[in-house]
This record gives sequence, C-alpha cells and structure tokens, in this order.
Amino acid sequence: MVTLGYIKSNQEAVVALLKAHGLTDDAAAAKHALFADAASQLNSLGHSDDVKCHCYWVPGRIEVVGKHTDYAGGRSLLCAIPLGFACVAVDNDDGIVN
Repeated sequence: MVTLGYIKSNQEAVVALLKAHGLTDDAAAAKHALFADAASQLNSLGHSDDVKCHCYWVPGRIEVVGKHTDYAGGRSLLCAIPLGFACVAVDNDDGIVN
C-alpha cells in the first residue's frame, strides 16, 4: 500500500509499476497524472500526504459483437480500451463512501 504523497511525488516509480502491468510509456504516464490529480483532490478534502491509499485503474470497454445479449444468456465479444477510470481511495471510520 502506498500513500497520497508517494503517488504525487514518485512519478518514475508509479509509471514503472504501471508499465510492469502492460501499459505503454505514454499510457502509464497519463495514468500517473490521473492518480496524482485524484490524490490532490483527497488532499483538498483534508487528507494528509502520509495517509495510506488504494489505487485502482478500471479500463473502459467496447462491445464488438453481442451488444445487450450477455445479460440474456447470449455471448459478447469485448475489448478493453485506453480510456477508463482512475480511482484513489482512503479508508475512513464511518463505513460511508464519500
């Protein structure tokens, strides 16, 4: 687990980790920028740089064949795309997602 400050200040290490998971140089740098921005947003909500955080990347997808058939028992052919969602989350004590 990493901290908000680590995400923001260690671009090279974060990019290397993303590349190790199959992203290209440009894609990894772009994802780091999204994670760093999300970490800064958490700072603006009062979370310090030393708080531990969880980082997630959820790729978008395109349904190539079978649109709206998968939930009816049919088959679909999907592929991931470079667009998606970057999420940085910190734990809280109230069990409510903010």
